[in-house]
Amino acid sequence: MSRNEITIVLVAFVAVWSLVSSEVDFIAERLPLQGRRPRPGSPWPMPEEWKPEDAVWTFVTDRLTLSSDTSCDIVHDAYQRFVQRLRNVESGTSPGDPDQPEGDEKPRNSSKVVALGSLHVVRVEVKDTTCPEFPQYGAQEDYDMVIGADVSLQASSVWGVVWGFETLGQLMYMVNGKWFINKAVIHDKPRFSHRGLHLDTARHFYSVDAIKKNLDVMSTNKLNVFHWHIVDAQSFPYESTTFPNLTLQGCVTQSEISTVQGAYSPRHVYKRADVRDIIRYARLRGVRILPEFDTPGHAHSWGKAYPELLTPCYDHDEKFKAVYSQHAERENFDPTRNSTFDFLSDFFAEVKETFVDTFLHMGMDEAHYMCWNSSLEITTFMADQGMTRGDFSRLESYYSQRLLDIVDHLDRRVLIWEDPINNGANVSLDAWIQVWKDKGQALGNTSTWQVYLKEAVAKGYNVIFSSCWYISKISYGQDWKNYYLCEPHNIDASQKELSLIKGGEACTWSEFIDESNFLSVIWPRASAVAERLWSPGHVNNTDDATFRLDQHRCRMLRQGIPAQPILPGFCQDDYNTDNSLMHHTPVLDSSTTQKPGNTAPGFGVPPGWTSKSLYIVAFVLFFFNF
Repeated sequence: MSRNEITIVLVAFVAVWSLVSSEVDFIAERLPLQGRRPRPGSPWPMPEEWKPEDAVWTFVTDRLTLSSDTSCDIVHDAYQRFVQRLRNVESGTSPGDPDQPEGDEKPRNSSKVVALGSLHVVRVEVKDTTCPEFPQYGAQEDYDMVIGADVSLQASSVWGVVWGFETLGQLMYMVNGKWFINKAVIHDKPRFSHRGLHLDTARHFYSVDAIKKNLDVMSTNKLNVFHWHIVDAQSFPYESTTFPNLTLQGCVTQSEISTVQGAYSPRHVYKRADVRDIIRYARLRGVRILPEFDTPGHAHSWGKAYPELLTPCYDHDEKFKAVYSQHAERENFDPTRNSTFDFLSDFFAEVKETFVDTFLHMGMDEAHYMCWNSSLEITTFMADQGMTRGDFSRLESYYSQRLLDIVDHLDRRVLIWEDPINNGANVSLDAWIQVWKDKGQALGNTSTWQVYLKEAVAKGYNVIFSSCWYISKISYGQDWKNYYLCEPHNIDASQKELSLIKGGEACTWSEFIDESNFLSVIWPRASAVAERLWSPGHVNNTDDATFRLDQHRCRMLRQGIPAQPILPGFCQDDYNTDNSLMHHTPVLDSSTTQKPGNTAPGFGVPPGWTSKSLYIVAFVLFFFNF
């Protein structure tokens, strides 16, 4: 062979080998995934330590029993939810799923499935047998689990038991109508204590049932904070017993509704009983309810019934005059009036009695200064207080401190958006800061999220991080990977500063989503955030995660959650057909592991062959033709 011919052969070999040594994914054959395909029953989020074995156990749902050293309703409710989900799969009546003939699954190599025996008992031991009234920040959430002849679940508190049952349900899978679970040992605890999902119910209203369904899937993903952005400029759907006109003022005729009340209509209101129902429902699922009442900006709906709360805006000397793109007729709470703070004191005293969490979110984002700058009352007040004209950060400091004093007297802790500290306002270090800004996230956000996060921790604030996780800003493709790869510790900071990052939240704003599509927008995007906040930082391989998240997405479909797909293909539940990612044979040895490359459609691979085998044969034929 000539030198040129040898060169051609070597180049061809390298090209073929690159195909042989990679896996074929389900997007396109030329774009292989490098990750490992998961076992059946792979958990999401990934536990801190999970040691599965090839040995498997089987069980019958109706023969399972709970043995627990606590009578706490939280533990027993978690067990009942776990069992009910298994029964839903058995009966083919999983909420939202079509009817499915029992035993319709046809997993590969099912003849090789051999179980060690049948397990019958789930044994629960809790170190702290206290049955807490509600979850709070900093609660112990760790658990240990051993899957053997029985299931042993040990936890420091009942909240660890809740997460343990969520994991246990994910470890189980069905083959030919029988349940299986691999022998395993799990040690698990969350990386961050605050793992939240923010939902805006002001731009669009969500029913109580819809919120509950979202709480169900939050618990499945081990998210433990529902940040309820309950009111905003567009509507005030929270029913206040102290100030009922905030929501409904008269409602004399249908045509007057939009002008005389903060709510969209009498039907679009969360009554006190609704709020308490949601709080109780969330408690059993290990989820805190964090309410947000945003001021001084985003406050137009407050002013429909109480216009005196808001600052009168001017156009030159004309009062209550809008200059659109700059300000409305009234905008921002009026910090010059003591009556403003008297009102807020009474209002938040009621909020404290309704919501049970030790934190209140007070908003404080986007208090645009244009109205304040136009207002004669504001500029006169600033001069009287010795504030430099135009230095509205001083005015914002004044407002925020008076509001923080109100909440402090209510024995509540405060969380606010980062805007005041960005503006130079002097905010007490007692306040926790939610960092949401990123370059391009909104007008005026000129720096990357690392700059904003660093600013907050360098000043000594405890921080909740959200900048990367605005999941309602969806895009085509696998945008979940961007959320998954966003690492809150990826900043130039000391260990002390990093320790101030207490967790994060996925944020869902409702300008362009409502109850018809919010679950499919949120999930499984928020699942990516959930694993980043729960699992160790080194769990960050997106190819590994892709297959496992696809499996998890199918589980969410079985719960009746219309989670969006992340790969071409199908779940066993959608059209009464088998799902190549969901229903595997229990893995007894490496030879039974199904590789992604073996399932690529359209290859026409002979039985017993793989697509790699064909590539090698092609190369050999090519070589000998020379």
